[in-house]
Amino acid sequence: MKRIVRLDCSAGLSIDMAAGALIDLLEDSEGILEELRFLTNYGIKAEITEIEKYGQRCIDFCISPREQGHIHRQLKDVKAILSQCELSQSAGNLACQLYQRIAEAEATVHHTTVDQVHFHEVGSLSTIASIIAFSSAYTRLHIEELQITSLTEGTGIVHCSHGELEVPVPAVRELLANYPLPLLRAEGTGELITPSAAAVISLLGIPSHGTLHVLKKGYGAGKRNTGLRGYVIGELGDLEESISDVNQLRIQDNKWAEEGKESEYDVE
Repeated sequence: MKRIVRLDCSAGLSIDMAAGALIDLLEDSEGILEELRFLTNYGIKAEITEIEKYGQRCIDFCISPREQGHIHRQLKDVKAILSQCELSQSAGNLACQLYQRIAEAEATVHHTTVDQVHFHEVGSLSTIASIIAFSSAYTRLHIEELQITSLTEGTGIVHCSHGELEVPVPAVRELLANYPLPLLRAEGTGELITPSAAAVISLLGIPSHGTLHVLKKGYGAGKRNTGLRGYVIGELGDLEESISDVNQLRIQDNKWAEEGKESEYDVE
């Protein structure tokens, strides 16, 4: 049997939602807060609180106060910040791999090199902290497989450092290109899948399969009111696969690999 987390992304996914859902699955979140204590060097702190979204108790992960001013970090700057956090080797590797994946997508979109990519929103301390929290929770839970039930993106325009961008934004389109799940659209809701969340999906996620024997559920809150439920559901459980399940998954993995989206990374 495998130790599985299955994410229901039918209401979208951001990295803080994913972090909140995994934190909710942990018995104790103090270790993650301790790892993020270095953020006080920047005048901010991480907070993990329980809130209610659409009648459901959820975990809200955030930092306060929000980082101010124009954010203009490169991959080397992000890695320097990550190095200040006392993460396990596997969690630190995962955080770096997620940023590497984002940088590769941005480099493709902007026709430049990974080292020349400039992170704006995705390079904020808020996103860095969320990726740290997600990576730490992921490895603490000893997850062997991350399953994705569905993907829902919104429509409309987002305002960011590059100006106005159509949803899904170019980095998300690049990260999820040829992903073996359809990208469903929810009209008029704005951005539902962020680049950092798309990096998680493309690096770790596979389409859900098999029968999951759910042991615990976690709920990660989003920050925006989109008209959808506003949180992601994470189910932790064991999976007993049939031969047909395994064969179908191999077919999906082979098809994705042939289309050039095979993962380059192994997470310890």
